[in-house]
Amino acid sequence: MSNLKELKNKDIGIIGFGKEGKAAARFLKQFSKKITILDRDKNKIIPKNYKKVLGSDYLKNLNNFKVLILSPGIFPFKKEFKNFKGKILTPTQIFFENFKGKIIGISGTKGKGTVATLIYKVLKNGRYNVSLGGNIGKPLLNFLEKNPKIVVAELSSFQLQNLKKSPQIAILLDILEDHLDYHQSLNEYFEAKLNLLKFQKRDDIAIIDKNLLRKIKDIKKIGEGKKFFFDLNFSLIKNFKIKLFGSHNLKNISVVLTLAKILKIKKEILRKTIENFKPLRFHLEPIGEINGIKFINDSASTNPFSTIEAVKSFSTPKVLILGGKEKNINLNPLKKEILKNKSIKNVILFGEVSRKLFKILKNKKERYLVNSLEKAVILAKKLAQKNEIILFSPGFSSLDEFKNSKERGKIFEKLVKTL
Repeated sequence: MSNLKELKNKDIGIIGFGKEGKAAARFLKQFSKKITILDRDKNKIIPKNYKKVLGSDYLKNLNNFKVLILSPGIFPFKKEFKNFKGKILTPTQIFFENFKGKIIGISGTKGKGTVATLIYKVLKNGRYNVSLGGNIGKPLLNFLEKNPKIVVAELSSFQLQNLKKSPQIAILLDILEDHLDYHQSLNEYFEAKLNLLKFQKRDDIAIIDKNLLRKIKDIKKIGEGKKFFFDLNFSLIKNFKIKLFGSHNLKNISVVLTLAKILKIKKEILRKTIENFKPLRFHLEPIGEINGIKFINDSASTNPFSTIEAVKSFSTPKVLILGGKEKNINLNPLKKEILKNKSIKNVILFGEVSRKLFKILKNKKERYLVNSLEKAVILAKKLAQKNEIILFSPGFSSLDEFKNSKERGKIFEKLVKTL
């Protein structure tokens, strides 16, 4: 449904009323006044100008609608959707089908927020008419009205699933096991990510992590875009003074420099932007020091591979705070890193997955199980010594106890301030 006029006066149901659902409702009300909000949360506050269906039966009467809009994170293969006779769309689909400018889409399991933000800042400093949105920042539908020339879009697997159009410039970072509490299989997760490339045309560009050459058969043949493969390139970054921690972030900068070379961005703009670029909020963010103990807030770490990279980023002795919502993924790589990494003095476990972690880390004597983040912070302060680090890199989703990873990061920050 690329023609928005086809939505005129249709009965539209918007499923999920988070940030994306609210943006969809605001945007679509210019086409139809017959919009209903459907949400599992019976206490969700809905503006009076929308109808609402809330609570556990929110998906009961879907055939009252001609169009359904699924917010990211609403599983598209629910049995309730199989018998729906109308059209099912997502906010991301509507944006991709109707945006007239250029889209630079970034996805991958980790690093996409840093890469997207850095690309945006490079282009902004180069005086391009550019906006940043998607899984980071503003909902993409906002840009159909503002109409910038370029949108840098961070895209999750939820947003890419069922997409039938790829961005003109696609940047695909490494894909690792994740979100198996949502996706039916690892293959489905990979397939969602590959929609970033699948529908590219000959004039389009794809910049792809070299690691994917051995993980995905025939990736060179997926989509028609011209493909460039990147890896950590010290020759590209050796002359920059970088404020980010870890080799994974050096790799993130390498991909930005690869794109900048293709777009012919001036070197002085690159230098100014990269050397002034600080860690994103809750991405290996230093938040203070108490009695010589440094605190690092990496709440944005929502998968074990991010925690592995976080641990490797600091050789200093550290206390690691780890845990969150179970995601049904292989924990052996995380276990292996924690047991072999001599800089990890203590591991404090909290959240839904904590008992499982406690069990698999049985060979780590200095492991502790607590029932709240508050107790984890207090214990970490007791265990840490001067010139050591307390690294909060949870490695799992925040949804067992918190609204999102940002809320979790803010609470960690507040707890540190009370010590």
